[in-house]
Amino acid sequence: MKTTIIFLFCTVISFSQCLTSIGSGYNHAAGMKADGTLYTWGNGTFGWGALGNGIALDNVIPTQVTTMTNVQKIFVGSLNTFAIKNNGTLWGTGGNTQGQLGIGSSGVGNVSSTFIPIGTATNWKEISANFLHTIGLRTNGTLWAWGNNEYGSLGDGTAINRNVPTQIGTATNWKTVATCDSTSFGIKTDGSLWGWGYNGGLLGILVFEVNFSYAPIQIGNLGVYETDWDKITGGPNNMHVLALKNSGALYSWGSTWGTYEALGRSGNSALPAQIGADTDWVYIACGFDTSFAIKSNGTLWGWGKNDKGQLGDGTQITRSVPTQIGTDTDWVSVSAGYAHSVGLKSNGAVYTWGDDSLEQQGNGFGGGGYLSPVALNIPGCNLSQTEFYNEEAGMTIMPNPATAKTVIQFDAKSIPTIELYDLEGGLIRLFEQKENKGEFEFSLDGISVGTYLIVLKEKGIVTMQKKLLVK
Repeated sequence: MKTTIIFLFCTVISFSQCLTSIGSGYNHAAGMKADGTLYTWGNGTFGWGALGNGIALDNVIPTQVTTMTNVQKIFVGSLNTFAIKNNGTLWGTGGNTQGQLGIGSSGVGNVSSTFIPIGTATNWKEISANFLHTIGLRTNGTLWAWGNNEYGSLGDGTAINRNVPTQIGTATNWKTVATCDSTSFGIKTDGSLWGWGYNGGLLGILVFEVNFSYAPIQIGNLGVYETDWDKITGGPNNMHVLALKNSGALYSWGSTWGTYEALGRSGNSALPAQIGADTDWVYIACGFDTSFAIKSNGTLWGWGKNDKGQLGDGTQITRSVPTQIGTDTDWVSVSAGYAHSVGLKSNGAVYTWGDDSLEQQGNGFGGGGYLSPVALNIPGCNLSQTEFYNEEAGMTIMPNPATAKTVIQFDAKSIPTIELYDLEGGLIRLFEQKENKGEFEFSLDGISVGTYLIVLKEKGIVTMQKKLLVK
């Protein structure tokens, strides 16, 4: 066995086969590997088909969608998952009640639980999808939309639903797009910012001016139309929008409906307003009442609602301003759903946190949740020796690797339970504590050689976990 262990530690330093991109929907998530394979996890029992697994069942752990290969990009909507293949074709799976899948049909119960091609175009570049409509860009800079159009969300000047991708206007200089429930946004290559659909404080204009816009209108601040916008994103509800300027300055606007503070600054505002004075922001993401951003130094920041630990700062305290999540400096992207989040690091490692009541974490446990980012096991992705021995704050395991027994030391705030799982999510042993001693020793008798996961829960919520190697 010593030879096997040495081989493991010497050959898994590379993350070349781990995930290169991630995305999160309302209660599901997806990721893509560098080899063009696609993995999904989370809720599949409500019949939306967003997992693309062909069945109305959860993927309790990241599971490869074997029917999808040669994937170039993925885009995860609230109830859908889209993928662009290397040949530029667009594929999608999930809900289609309003035509938001773009396959030429719609109606109650209309879903696809497997990925199917959307039209025949071979020049797709980017997709943004929300509950009931989808916006897309092609490589020639044209704008396309489909799905529900009751509030002008598609931007074609009508309130008519579209069941297939429909070109919006004739402009060929669109750079990026985003959706926020029934509202849509786009930035053009000249840096101008545009919005259309439901207003409610999201179109960057005073709310009493117009309730809906059925075509793109330029977003400014009291008539000042700036042309230095770079990125924009919205959440799965009509609440708030985040945007970045070329300078790295971070802006928000919209309404947070009271106490969730997802704008990251004092007061609601229908006009874009800067969050703080920092100009080193490079990545942004919106969830349901939550916001995230990454700085150029690789640090992760979050703010907004946190009742399920969806911010990942180790608490369930709402944050009204950007708050750093941990101390790591290797975050490259983050995506947020209803009350859960998923993040990607520069080495390809994936972390999840927040609610897990619908298997959103992909860890095979379900029913609880994480207050801090916890590494997710992706098939074929193994952590390096450095990552394997990286102690989670407040928890150590000695010895590790272990043979006969091991001791866990932890800093728990309440009486915890300690659980031992295999990497497929199967519970091996459960140790219930009668008091919080901060230390626990257990025998490895009957435990086979292999890699396991020690999970510490407080009041049913996962607060710490770490891998244990048994020799």
